[in-house]
Amino acid sequence: MTPQELVAAAQAGDRDAFAQLWATYRREMEGIAYARTGDHYLAEDIASEAFLRAWKNLPTFTWRGQGFPAWVGSIVRNIVIDYYKSCHYQRSWATDTTDEETWREVDLDRRNDPINVVAHAELAAALDEAIADLTPGQRAVIVRRFGAELSPTDTAAEVGLNLHAAKTMQHRATRALRRHPAIAALEVAA
Repeated sequence: MTPQELVAAAQAGDRDAFAQLWATYRREMEGIAYARTGDHYLAEDIASEAFLRAWKNLPTFTWRGQGFPAWVGSIVRNIVIDYYKSCHYQRSWATDTTDEETWREVDLDRRNDPINVVAHAELAAALDEAIADLTPGQRAVIVRRFGAELSPTDTAAEVGLNLHAAKTMQHRATRALRRHPAIAALEVAA
């Protein structure tokens, strides 16, 4: 069955069709969540919550553009935004097991770890340098595809190329980024 047929069957109440949609798109949705959180377990939870919300709101879904995966992807992004806005993310409290009367604040967000902050800053600086050295066309494709998170089709339309040419340019740009001395230096340091 095509994705459109699976969605139609799921909208009619077919749980097996929805399970097949889940099996098809689960990894992609976990990837979207992981890219924004850096935590595999949290990404799995967010993707599961997104599919639960999709199931509950499936009767209101109409296929447009990229269809079902784009819709669930937007649900994932909204859940991530909600997570970062919540107090869950900002701080958690735990008791100090050595002194019951003393409470200590524990920051559970690993991105606040000084080593991770420095590594992220170094990677960002190396990427900025490497992207600046790409050709203007390659830079336009990379910035739109990964910076703005556009689909390959939308990226091609924005830069005025056909889909095949945009994908080829993306491939060449990512290859150039991997080979760039600033990126290679980070790989050696790791």
